[in-house]
Amino acid sequence: MLIALIDILIFVITAGLLVTIIARIPTPLNLITGLFTALILALIAGAMFTWHSTFMILYILWMILIIAGLFGLRYWLRSGRSAHSR
Repeated sequence: MLIALIDILIFVITAGLLVTIIARIPTPLNLITGLFTALILALIAGAMFTWHSTFMILYILWMILIIAGLFGLRYWLRSGRSAHSR
């Protein structure tokens, strides 16, 4: 049970870090910084866990989905559609 809570905490902290980086840094630099941060976090987690473990697969997938989701949300919000036209 404690290991599951630690894993959830790692996922939440990673999401918060990536959201903060992508939201606060200007557009061309935030993608590079977000991907670099995700790579560093994956390398650190890979040193602690095995690369083919379920945690690592879910962790890498989680970081990819966070980055893609934030850029998708940014595109959707900036697409110019108002709330009344939906």
